Amino acid sequence: MTETLAKRTCTPCRSGIPPLTYDQSQRFQSPALGWELRDDAHRIEHTFRFRNFRDALTFVQQVGELAEAEV
Repeated sequence: MTETLAKRTCTPCRSGIPPLTYDQSQRFQSPALGWELRDDAHRIEHTFRFRNFRDALTFVQQVGELAEAEV
């Protein structure tokens, strides 16, 4: 891949656009260390662990802000 995933933006799924194949999903997943393809590559999963509730809450807040910026 010529461009890292971290530099890309989210494009919401739209009707009529087929999901990625398993092979296509694997190409995107391989540079995403710690993430796993699940349910025949229809979803991805990663487990995050935090020292305490405050750190977890801060992380969730940052993820929410990033998601809102993508809309």
